[in-house]
Amino acid sequence: GPIDLRTHDFTVSANAYDERPLRTVLAISHGRFGGRWSIRDDAVRFSDVVADLPHSRLFADVLLGFHNALGVDVHAEADMRDASPLAGFDFAGIGTATCHIGGTFQAPNVSGHVHLADFEFDHFRMGEVESDAILDPDGMAVTFPIVTAVKRDSRYSVSSLRLDFHPGGRRDRFELNGDLHMD
Repeated sequence: GPIDLRTHDFTVSANAYDERPLRTVLAISHGRFGGRWSIRDDAVRFSDVVADLPHSRLFADVLLGFHNALGVDVHAEADMRDASPLAGFDFAGIGTATCHIGGTFQAPNVSGHVHLADFEFDHFRMGEVESDAILDPDGMAVTFPIVTAVKRDSRYSVSSLRLDFHPGGRRDRFELNGDLHMD
């Protein structure tokens, strides 16, 4: 059947929704979701899903398998304002992003790719950036194997960039590791 949903004040938090203070990871002011859903022999499926956010548009297909299979494929025409702040850090940039989730419900494998112009991380302007991304199983760290970037006439890359949002058990800080190469 058809999907036609609208939402507002959507929040993903690191704690229970009724716990105070709420530790917001991601908040979206409003959005509209359309597509189709079906129940098949192998899974519940959400197909041709289109999500319109204030500044971005996402296209997705989702499989929730009856034998513990999980499948999500998303392509986004992204404006990072819709995801900012993320885990307490401001982001900016416009471009494309993909996300693939495979595996099982208990052990999902999450990976993606991003290509953004005018990218900013916590108000630090990084220019045009592109990279694959691999999320840790606990969802609290992400590895970017090779980040390539251009800012004005400068080209640089970072290998093995890792954002860890829980060093030493603290969730209000993050740790950044990688090797910088400049041309």
